[in-house]
Parts: sequence; C-alpha cells; structure tokens
Amino acid sequence: MSERFDVVVAGAGTAGAYASYLLAKAGFKVALLESKSGGEIGVKTCGDGLGLHHVERMSRYITPNPKVFQNKIEGVELISPDERTRLLIRGEGYVLDRFGWGKWLVEEAVRAGAALYEGHTATGPIVENGSVVGVKAVERRSGAAKEFRAKVVIDSSGSAAVLRTKLLGWLISEPLHPEDVSHAYREILYVEEPLENPQYIKIYLDMTVAPGGYWWIFPRNATMLNVGLGIWGVLKQNPRTNYDQYILPRFKVKSKYHIGGGFIPTRRPLKSLVGNGIVALGDAAAAVNPIHGGGIGQALLSAELSSKVITKAFEVGDFSEKTLWEYNLLYMKEWGYRQA
Repeated sequence: MSERFDVVVAGAGTAGAYASYLLAKAGFKVALLESKSGGEIGVKTCGDGLGLHHVERMSRYITPNPKVFQNKIEGVELISPDERTRLLIRGEGYVLDRFGWGKWLVEEAVRAGAALYEGHTATGPIVENGSVVGVKAVERRSGAAKEFRAKVVIDSSGSAAVLRTKLLGWLISEPLHPEDVSHAYREILYVEEPLENPQYIKIYLDMTVAPGGYWWIFPRNATMLNVGLGIWGVLKQNPRTNYDQYILPRFKVKSKYHIGGGFIPTRRPLKSLVGNGIVALGDAAAAVNPIHGGGIGQALLSAELSSKVITKAFEVGDFSEKTLWEYNLLYMKEWGYRQA
C-alpha cells in the first residue's frame, strides 16, 4: 500500500510535530508518522526544561498553549560535589508538562492540515535513482507494511535516526559512536517535603553519582519534581542503579507520576543534516546541547530552519542535496557552531 504526499515526517516528537505544523500551515500535504498511539502520543522521557528565548521565537509562528508551562523558572543553581558551594545563574524559562506539550504540538499540526498516522513505525527510507522518495513503515496494530511517498522526507525519529542511518555511504548517515552519547534516567515524583526555591532548577555536579554528567531537580512545583541523572560516554553502569542508590533516598516520595530512561546525542554537529530528498531534525540530527543535554529548543530551531529550506525547494522544484544544503548553513550559523 502506497500513499503520496509533499512531505513525510517520521516521528511526532517536538521537531517532527513542529515541522509538520509549519509545513502544513504553508499549504503542503504532510503525513506525520508516529509509532505511539492514543494517549501515548507526546510521552517522552525528558528533563522538561525550555528557555524563554525559545518560547519567544516559536511565538512568531504559533501561539503557545499556556497550560503546558507548569513552572516559571528564574535560573539555575549549580551545586558543587560537596554541596557547600552554590552558584546561581539567572535566566528565564519554564519546566513543561512534557506530555501535554507533545500532545499540543501534534494537535496543532493536525489542525493545520497534517495527516497523523499514529501507530505507524518508520522502518527505513525508500530510495530510487539516488534520492529518498518516501518512507517504509509498519502499522503496529495489524503488522501491515506501508509506503508513504513524498518529494521530501524528514527524519525526526529521535536519537536512533532510523532513516538517515540506513543511507549507507551518504554524508547524512554518519553514525553515533559510544562516546557521542549520554545515558539518562529520570522519575517524576510527588514528594512530601516542599522543595526550597522551586523557581530554580538544581544541577548537582558529582562524578560519583553521575560520571561525566550531572544529576538534577527540575521542579514542576514545590512538591512535583523531575529528578534524574545523565552519564556521559561509554556505558559502564546503569544510570538507574546510581539513581536508586544515591538520589532517590534523598526524597520522601508520596508517589511516582512517570519513570523512564534513554540515550541522547551530546556531540559535535553531524557532517550533514541533508541528502537528496531528506533532512534530519532534532535528536535525529544530534541537535542537542552537548553541555547540558537539553534538546527541546534545538528541536524547535531545526524544525523552523528546515521548513524554510523545504519551502524554497518546492518553489524551485528541486529537492536535491545541493538545494537542501542551505539548511546545513542556517543550522551551523544559528546553533551548530556552538556544538563544534
């Protein structure tokens, strides 16, 4: 079974959903594929923080839903290993209702005209005559194989980057090496004792607890906390083991709202985010801040920049790597040079 669109987006996370919204709003026929379905759409393990400047930038194109901003943040407390020294770094932002945020972006994409195919897992690109011309997918419920064909394909499938990494020999296919990623685990807790100064994110630098990384408290409010840790590089220990041993005993937990873990790219920019007929966004493009591992803002940015270049490609009727290369230039100018 094959269906045709202007753009097929694989993955309805922040980057994929926002790109789908921007392109559908511009009048393109967009298919948004998402492996999750129903109430699971939008669910992702994350630190849930987003800087105010990212919100202000996206406000040029979409009116943010105030319900997804759970806590206004005034800065970050950076805490030394012995916890005797605390450095306050001021900066405005939010702790998000991450699940609400994800659902809201997908709903906005659909409202703009994108066709959502929930429960559809992208398995690989369709390549013909040296160009990506679509996406192979499996409908999870029935197991049926499907093809979604388009002029441009967007890989926003997360850190696994299931499309671009299968384009062997292409510049965009650069793999992630063990030292290119960080492994994280976090729980969202309801706690009995209110957190002091919940207007500040807490970052703890402790190489025993979080080798090469840090552990954190992102408060949704004084008694609902996103608590977790990230460990950099080659995985020698399970982050959850350290979490259970060193972090969880510090809290009087009433209940747990959600638990989860995963890996994120924390490295220099990829050699290229484009190929003939394809672009990569968000975590699939390794567009993550390599210092603190935050990626929501960069997901929004990569969606915005790529959508502009894709629109130009349709204007000239050319979807080659050469035409899409402008996305690389814009990305490096706006963000990539900071990763280098």
